[in-house]
Amino acid sequence: SSTFYVRVDDDWRYDGIKSLESRRLGMIADYLYGDEFDSYVADNAENLNRVQTVAGSGTALISNVRKLIGGRIDVIIEDPFVMAWLLKQHPEFESK
Repeated sequence: SSTFYVRVDDDWRYDGIKSLESRRLGMIADYLYGDEFDSYVADNAENLNRVQTVAGSGTALISNVRKLIGGRIDVIIEDPFVMAWLLKQHPEFESK
């Protein structure tokens, strides 16, 4: 399962694919999240105001978190266990 993450000062909540249309989504390249979501990503792959992907072994999620904190993206999709592990390794990200 995947979870959406936003900055602590952002009260946005995922409410279906349409709720992503006003958000800049950060995700890791080549991950699959299910047919409807993957179709949204494919349809918006060239639109950096909708979807931004990063790649890199062990660094992609850190890049996305930094982009989120810096305001370059609005939301990250990630496995909650992976995000929990990252936050444990990088507590400086946790309250942002």
